[in-house]
Amino acid sequence: DLVDRGDLDSYRRLREALSACPYPVWPCLGNHDVRGNFAEIFPEIPMQGGFVHYVVDQGPLRFLVLDTLEEGRHGGAFCEARAAWLSARLGEEPRRPTVIVLHHPPIEPGIDWMTTDPDEPWAMRLAGAMRGHSQIVGMICGHIHRSIVTGWSGRPLAVCASTAPQVALTLAPM
Repeated sequence: DLVDRGDLDSYRRLREALSACPYPVWPCLGNHDVRGNFAEIFPEIPMQGGFVHYVVDQGPLRFLVLDTLEEGRHGGAFCEARAAWLSARLGEEPRRPTVIVLHHPPIEPGIDWMTTDPDEPWAMRLAGAMRGHSQIVGMICGHIHRSIVTGWSGRPLAVCASTAPQVALTLAPM
């Protein structure tokens, strides 16, 4: 998550903190974010069709930043409009190594309350949009608040740790 409450003041503080970075920062919305408030404070970040998803061409790699936010829901979402956007972007550069960036990893991380069932419609829709695109070299996610490296849909998937509290690895059901 970029912020905890999704309020304008939190995004203002985030913008101020990120302004000190000597490199470009490309945000990806998480489940605590609010699109409208984010867009008000970060108007330069592309928003298409009501979603904060965009392309970053960086050296030999192409990054496709996806919006998996469904406001008010802890888990991820990926509707037909977002799937169509991803499919179109993947079709533009079929030979360029591409990394998919999204907040919600479509995996079972071993932490019961953070798990995404692989049969959830949004995860299946994401897999369908990626199917047949061999240029995807990996995926980068967040959400779980701990580091995980695994595979999904035939590709490496890395879950980044959080700057916020880390989630303990408890493999027992809640």
